[in-house]
Amino acid sequence: MKNPNSFHKYPFVASLFLLLAIVNPLKISSQGSKKMTPSVYSEWNRLKNVKISDSAQIITYTLDKEVGDKQLMIFDRAKNTSHHFDRVVKHMQDPNGEYVVIAHGLSYASIRTLKRKKHLKIKCHRTV
Repeated sequence: MKNPNSFHKYPFVASLFLLLAIVNPLKISSQGSKKMTPSVYSEWNRLKNVKISDSAQIITYTLDKEVGDKQLMIFDRAKNTSHHFDRVVKHMQDPNGEYVVIAHGLSYASIRTLKRKKHLKIKCHRTV
């Protein structure tokens, strides 16, 4: 009984298949890969403060970067639209989902310059 699918009959095909099986994953993993450095982490957005209205029609969340301003995203499921607002410090949502109250703040760059000039005082509480 001979097995027609045997690789012993065709050693060239078997070695070519083995070579492709080894080289193909190496090609896939090297496509567009970027080294993980601290600068890469500062580009990432983090989802924070996710709030959903009682009717589940309005979803609000903040996109927070390591360096830069926070953005508030408001997604309306009924209309399938989203809106974004920059430099949001706080936000509150009406339980019905009709209103969203936003508190704006200073930009990240202006806060940094004020801290450098020591015009912006930071309150620290020490516990003993």
